[in-house]
Amino acid sequence: MAFSTQRAFLNVPYRNEEPPLPDGKRSDCQLKSYESCTDVRAWSLDPAITSKFLIDVARKSRFQRKLPRPSGDYQLTRAYLQHLSTEELVDYVMSIMLELKQIKSKVQRIELERNDLGEQLMSVQQMAEACEQEKEELILVQQRSALFDPDQMDQEMIDLRDMILALKEKADKYDCLEKENKCMKKKLEEFCGEKSKPKSSFDEGACGDSVPMTCEKMKAELQLYKQHYEQLKVEKRALMEQVQLLKLRDCKYWEMKNRLTEEESKRGCLQNKIDDLLCER
Repeated sequence: MAFSTQRAFLNVPYRNEEPPLPDGKRSDCQLKSYESCTDVRAWSLDPAITSKFLIDVARKSRFQRKLPRPSGDYQLTRAYLQHLSTEELVDYVMSIMLELKQIKSKVQRIELERNDLGEQLMSVQQMAEACEQEKEELILVQQRSALFDPDQMDQEMIDLRDMILALKEKADKYDCLEKENKCMKKKLEEFCGEKSKPKSSFDEGACGDSVPMTCEKMKAELQLYKQHYEQLKVEKRALMEQVQLLKLRDCKYWEMKNRLTEEESKRGCLQNKIDDLLCER
């Protein structure tokens, strides 16, 4: 069906005139909408109801029923909302509430992740401080151990052991000589007797230190060398323990450094996730 929007749509000619072709445009007539047939207001006898129906038809004919939802920062515009029906407006408000709820949940999740990142950051900082402290201790131990040469210490120990063995051998020789001297004196006394002692006895003090004094002296020196040898052994053992401790600290330092690198990479990944979530928001 179609209805005319103009009164003079057809020009009726006189008898002596040729009928002109109709000059009406296609927009002069509109197809009757389906709502005007189904809406009871169109057939109502109340003028107010009929006028309200005509106003709705005019608005819907002027503006599209399904307006595209605007995007950007200005979504709730007056020009958009004033042409929405009640159901469309309710749907739009409900969709906005759903989006707000999703955004709120995202914000809460981001806050939780941020708190977790803060705790992880504090733990990483504590680990970094511990690593720095151990690094300083390691540097001090390295500086101390730089003065210690294990090869030189071993060579000194070998030289000292050789010297102690040589002194011990000399002391044994002096002991043998002392025993022989005592035996010779005893035999000489038995042979000569008390009355037949030589007038000019041998003065051991005039010729320098006697054999017993020299032996005691050598024994004292040997004891000193032994004490020095034991002291060097103790120092060597302490230095070897320091070297082992240095190696353990070095291994622990590199382990902590690797863990710190892994934590920094995890922190970077989490920071990227937070940035992505903030961009989506």
